[in-house]
Amino acid sequence: RGVINRDLTVRRTIVDSAINTELLYEAAKKAGLDKDKEYLQSLDRFKRQYLATKMLEKGVEGSVTSSNVKKYFESNKNLFDSSQVCTFHIVVQTQEEAAKITALAKEKNTKFEELAKKHSIDPTVQENKGDLGCFTRDRMVPQFSDAAFSMKKDEVRGPVMTTYGYHVIKVYDKKSGEVPGFAEVEQKEKE
Repeated sequence: RGVINRDLTVRRTIVDSAINTELLYEAAKKAGLDKDKEYLQSLDRFKRQYLATKMLEKGVEGSVTSSNVKKYFESNKNLFDSSQVCTFHIVVQTQEEAAKITALAKEKNTKFEELAKKHSIDPTVQENKGDLGCFTRDRMVPQFSDAAFSMKKDEVRGPVMTTYGYHVIKVYDKKSGEVPGFAEVEQKEKE
């Protein structure tokens, strides 16, 4: 037993801190912060980094050769593309609801933002009216990105199923980027 365990004040502080953290965590979930776009993107980046590190710890470093890396790059070039798509979205819980909203969104003179405010379960919809802004392919879950990047400007599509529900997507802008060469990506990773 260390000195910390013997000091009653320190033990109380540690327990209070743990309880406060758990209460704040539960309150954040209740407020929908666990569905926040920035949080989900950070969580995804953490998962990728954590799992990659775990694989390295398991001794697979030898199987990660430069030819394997180049092969991965060649078959996944779209992940390195700096092109952006700018979208609105509405997310709902059922495919049927998304299909109905898609039909409404395709009607002439329909304001997508108003449909988003009325129907979307995205916790940020009241502030952003369903506007996700512009993003590269790697910033959203694959099902959403694949749909959005295959759409034309002003096109509406749905239902698109992701882990968050069923989406209705409207593309309002597309920005061309470029796919860097393998040498450029390899150099960037070393820095």
